[in-house]
Amino acid sequence: MKLMLIDFSFVENGILSIYGVLFILFFGLLTASIFLTLQFQIKRNYIKRKREKIKFEIYDFFSELVFSDDQSEYHYDNQIQNFKQKIPVDAYWCKDLLLYNIINLAKNFKGEQYNRLLAITFKFGLMDYIHSLLSSGFWYMKSKGIYFLKELNYYQSAESIFPFIFSKQANLRFPALLGYISLAKKNPLDVIKEYSNSLSPLEMISLMDVIKKRKLKKPDNLKNWLSLKEDTLLIFALKLVSYYNDLDSAPEVMNLIDNPNQRVRNEVFKSIGKLLLFEAEEVLIKSFYHENDQNQIEIIRTLKEIGGQDTIEFLYYILTLKRSSEVKMAAMNALKALDKNFSKINFLEDKKLDLMKKHVEDRYLENS
Repeated sequence: MKLMLIDFSFVENGILSIYGVLFILFFGLLTASIFLTLQFQIKRNYIKRKREKIKFEIYDFFSELVFSDDQSEYHYDNQIQNFKQKIPVDAYWCKDLLLYNIINLAKNFKGEQYNRLLAITFKFGLMDYIHSLLSSGFWYMKSKGIYFLKELNYYQSAESIFPFIFSKQANLRFPALLGYISLAKKNPLDVIKEYSNSLSPLEMISLMDVIKKRKLKKPDNLKNWLSLKEDTLLIFALKLVSYYNDLDSAPEVMNLIDNPNQRVRNEVFKSIGKLLLFEAEEVLIKSFYHENDQNQIEIIRTLKEIGGQDTIEFLYYILTLKRSSEVKMAAMNALKALDKNFSKINFLEDKKLDLMKKHVEDRYLENS
């Protein structure tokens, strides 16, 4: 019977060589790393499954509570106290799940039903949780608290949100602005004049969505907003002028046609079209030659709304110039709308223009 021999070549005179020590350390660390990774993955999967289970339990609880036959406060209190014993109500993620469920329900309820949901928020201690978020030192926690208040339509919180609009934490200022305008009852839009941040296109869309949703009235003296120095705020003011069809602001809009910022001018052209300022036709034609392609296209779109015979002649002239295909296509579309004889015109000598004309006259493309 042969004995199994183990290679101890890495041992010299009873002392491990440096390579042997390194091998043992490496093997031990690798084993520990694999073990810890597996343990972490098992724990993470367990927590995920647990949270998913509680998520569905919360959903079922609210569905049963809100639509139950017994709508008495005693029934609500009793059901809430019992449910608190079944979930880790003190965990922040559980509070978040409760709030998201209440918010989703609140979107479909008004009046007494909405008041019940708001009462539930207090009974679960969720308002205290929201205010703890507002007191946090981290801007994203504050933002989350503002989001909850906004989505709950908790109008009483507008004044507590207001100071965050002027926070030193730049990332917090817009969420606070959006939250305040969503909740304040008296002249909420006036705060925009005091806002120090610039506004991104996406932020402008978010603000306009709130304005339309709440059907906010036009700010007093909106035309004065057109003297704002910050370009993005000025652009937003022009959007408001267009949205409210504020003809009182027409002279101020016209004064901005030579603004040094091309994005501001682009919004000015849009406003002229939406306000139907026919007197701007000649000025727009003159401005055309000094603009980039994007602004030239916007001028053409505006002239399509307000232009007359001078515009028709100008558009045909554009087609003879060296301009981008996009600019010429915009001119073709405008001519189709303005010139009753457009269908009789042919561009056989210029194949590109002829193809463009066929394109804008294609009914299938027009209706698709």
